[in-house]
Amino acid sequence: MGRAGYIIVTVRFFREKGQWVGQCLELGTATCGDTWEEVKEAIEEAIELKLGALAEVGELARFLAEHEIPLYPRKPTRRRDMAEVPLDPDVYTQKRLVSVAS
Repeated sequence: MGRAGYIIVTVRFFREKGQWVGQCLELGTATCGDTWEEVKEAIEEAIELKLGALAEVGELARFLAEHEIPLYPRKPTRRRDMAEVPLDPDVYTQKRLVSVAS
């Protein structure tokens, strides 16, 4: 599989019932764990797996269009595209640039 481009996703991290939770808002993926580092790594893997599975079955373009997720052919360079998004003071939210395979 070759690279199709890049997408920007919003990832949230917060504590719930003594654990860290990580969510990718656009893709609907989530994970939890004991440490922020563990959850950060797990959500990155979940994002990669979901995008890879969608590409493998030929559904990636449809999914991105249906969820209004822009696909950039090159890495976006505008800082505002990657700015942190304040949703809640107890939630750490950031934009992430993700490489998408075709």
